[in-house]
Amino acid sequence: MARRRERFERTDVPKERPHRNLLGLLVVLVVAVVTGLVVHATWERVQLEERLEESDLEDAVAAQTSATVPDSTYVPSGHNYTTVLLLGADPTDASTLTSAELLVIDTDAGTGSIVTLPTSVSVSTSDGVTHTLATLFSAKGGAACVAPLASATNIPVSHVIVSTEDVWDRIAGLQGEGMTALVRQAADLLSAMQTDMGADDLFGLGEKLQAAGGVATLARVDVPLAEETVAAADGSGATGVVVDAVSLGVTLGTLVAAQ
Repeated sequence: MARRRERFERTDVPKERPHRNLLGLLVVLVVAVVTGLVVHATWERVQLEERLEESDLEDAVAAQTSATVPDSTYVPSGHNYTTVLLLGADPTDASTLTSAELLVIDTDAGTGSIVTLPTSVSVSTSDGVTHTLATLFSAKGGAACVAPLASATNIPVSHVIVSTEDVWDRIAGLQGEGMTALVRQAADLLSAMQTDMGADDLFGLGEKLQAAGGVATLARVDVPLAEETVAAADGSGATGVVVDAVSLGVTLGTLVAAQ
């Protein structure tokens, strides 16, 4: 089926937003790095419990395909990246996706970006059917979103964190609190998050984020989008909003011009 691809600017995607997910993640990572064994023990206990219910997140990360080179005018930059998918859900209905962001850290260059994704973006599952990210999350959960989103953005996901927006708000609200208060609430906050990360992964991510300069130096990227005819669930063609993976790769530095 012929595809119509046209770049355009979305008016319903905000240019600036508080990035509560990222701020909350930074607080948790700082607590983890500073408090060491206390949070290490907490995180391992939480993860032991979560793995019994959320081992599918770890499986989803492992099941991704490698990034491709979608345009012959570009080649991979060769840098190493750590990418964290942050999914936020409605506190009153955990099956409703309210936000999606990618924290992309170039560990070779010591830089990072936060990519904001609309929940209405189209992604395709392994059966070739296209869904919006929100409908896929609602039907099958966060793990089902990992591989389709990695394929749509051409950026492999290193880790995933799923939480309701009220948890992100609580964590972000702890900024400026003393370390004692942070440690006291760490177990409750960590247990409210679902992730594939163990304690070592958490510490490592915190160190990489700090090496990249923290939140203040992260580039804020509104994902470049395009309209394209996609395969609907009923087999018909429909116009969907898709990620312009080449433009995104060039913006993030994962792709560079071929020599």
